[in-house]
Amino acid sequence: MAILQIYYNTGEDGFGDVIRPGNWRTQTFTTVAAYTISSVKLFLYRMVAGADGVITVSIRAVDVATGKPTGDDLASGTFNRDILTIDTAGEWKEITFDTAYFLQATTQYAIVVGPAVGTGDTYWRSDTTGDPYPDGTRNWSTDAGSTWGTPSTNQDYLFETWGDSYIFTPPSDIITYKRLIAVANNKIWYEDL
Repeated sequence: MAILQIYYNTGEDGFGDVIRPGNWRTQTFTTVAAYTISSVKLFLYRMVAGADGVITVSIRAVDVATGKPTGDDLASGTFNRDILTIDTAGEWKEITFDTAYFLQATTQYAIVVGPAVGTGDTYWRSDTTGDPYPDGTRNWSTDAGSTWGTPSTNQDYLFETWGDSYIFTPPSDIITYKRLIAVANNKIWYEDL
């Protein structure tokens, strides 16, 4: 069962930024421990009732030097935007990825949001006060993710990442011993405890 992992989910005071063909948005986040991400929740709304469109949400690696998304999607999922509220207060929308992906500990990743098809405007609500989420930044692209702007350190989108924690379980066929070992004069002595 997936559990809430990394998040920034309070303090929305900005109406958000528009997501439409060509205009993509991203929010980076930093993992604490390793886990397998299976979904994200984003605080969204749509502006026009009846306008449909498919939105793609993905996880990408982040270029450490620039703080911008890089490479191919590590995990992705889609949803039809016509199910979102038209109330500008927004609502939480969960996007489940087609395939879960293992995230390394203490590593920065990006949630990338862009429309696959359709013309309707979708908005991702944000907190515009100070540096609300210090372990990540929001950013934008005006060319469908080919290039990214300068990361914003004083505003963040609202998000939650969900997944299963990574717990190492040793194989059951491992046998362990306790031994006392002493080394002296080029000799080794040991005794099983």
